[in-house]
Amino acid sequence: MSYYASIGAVRIQTWIAQSASKLALVRGASVLLSSKTANSAVTAWLAADHGAVRVAEDAGDVDGVVVLVSNDKAALRAATEALLAKLDSDIPGLQWEAWIAEGESYLQAYESHGDKAADYRSLPPLTELGLARTCDFCGLEPATGPLKEWEKDGQAGPSCLARKAARDKEEARARNTHDELWNEIPGSWPKEFESLAVFGGTHQGATEQEAVGRTDSRSHLATVAADGNGIGALFRMIAQAKLPRLRADAVRLLNEATRSAVTEAAKACGTDVSTMAVIPHYVGGDDVFVSVAAPSAWRFVVTLGEQFEELRTHLAARVTDDIEGAEGLREAIGSLGLGIGVAFARRAVPISGTSEAAHAALAAAKAATRGGASAIGWVDLTFAADEIHTVEVSSASGELSKVVPNDVFKLGPSARGSLTDLVRSAPADLSDAVAKWAKRTGNTVSAAAVPHLPATLSRARWWPDLPDEDINEEKKEAS
Repeated sequence: MSYYASIGAVRIQTWIAQSASKLALVRGASVLLSSKTANSAVTAWLAADHGAVRVAEDAGDVDGVVVLVSNDKAALRAATEALLAKLDSDIPGLQWEAWIAEGESYLQAYESHGDKAADYRSLPPLTELGLARTCDFCGLEPATGPLKEWEKDGQAGPSCLARKAARDKEEARARNTHDELWNEIPGSWPKEFESLAVFGGTHQGATEQEAVGRTDSRSHLATVAADGNGIGALFRMIAQAKLPRLRADAVRLLNEATRSAVTEAAKACGTDVSTMAVIPHYVGGDDVFVSVAAPSAWRFVVTLGEQFEELRTHLAARVTDDIEGAEGLREAIGSLGLGIGVAFARRAVPISGTSEAAHAALAAAKAATRGGASAIGWVDLTFAADEIHTVEVSSASGELSKVVPNDVFKLGPSARGSLTDLVRSAPADLSDAVAKWAKRTGNTVSAAAVPHLPATLSRARWWPDLPDEDINEEKKEAS
């Protein structure tokens, strides 16, 4: 019998987004988390002072999660406490939780621990009261040193300094490592959010003037947060069935599917591009947190949902007929999906704010399908910040490929604008008002589309490949 310790970061995406003013610091947070919690890094650290403890390889290798195993419970506790202290020092400001349980495998220990409270909680220290200059980049901790790369007088706190150091150290290595997202996503990395908004996903050699698209779209970004549907339930079924090999395969396949979904979705935004359209801040397990140039957002999220669902096929192939409860496992696998939340905003809005909005949209997407089929929730902070709409990925995919025609997406900008004004005026009988509008302007909007008009018109603000001009003559619109 062995003892297992599971150590995991808490509220990772909130922590990543806290240095919202600089893209490089957000990127640095991702690098810091990945490098300090990698199985290889922890293994090297254990070898120096905790030889009786090792990394549990069967638990996978996920950023922000470390699983230790030992036959000596006292040695495991000592290593867990020491590692939590080290992570607190190496990754300032991030919270951690850990639990220890006994089992013949990690799967059994995981099942044994269940929903019990964490054995350890590591919280960031409270800022001491008194007069102190705060960090110029996150505003959440006392400034302790300069970040000279951007501003001569810019002063940063421990977390932002650690982010910058990690980013500086890892940038060159990451660019030359083929298994990194650096090389899997087309284009060069932008240095600032502004560059991502203006040039993200544009063709090679584009100037800023050429990059500015319709309705000033090149001044906007989309923050995307995604989380798997049905993943927790599936892993509980695997644990209850005592299938450690299937769990190890599922962890690996989940990581691969999420990573592949992000890179393929980024490629859907363009391959011959000067600047990446998508910047991944965190991709681990079934969690995704990225920034996208607004004009590319819908291509990205639709493809992300489609590609993630490839996980079903890969997992189902691992469930053989001789496994007890195989039919139930296949049914659970067949219902896996991805909840996706999107927040559109001007590029000047800090990612800490758009992240909160994206997660609210993510919650709406999950609720819309009750955690089943993949769905997208979105909020447009530039137009209706209190309205969150949802659409299933399968529906949006058909419309994006134009296999399923959408009347609204055939309209030109002025027609969409006048229809938006009509819908927002909230007529007593919307169907009748839309029918009269369509007859007057010579446009077509089916009766079935009317209930979905608020959401569809909101989507149309960022939907790609819409007509640049109205099909019907302006006089019909004005009549």
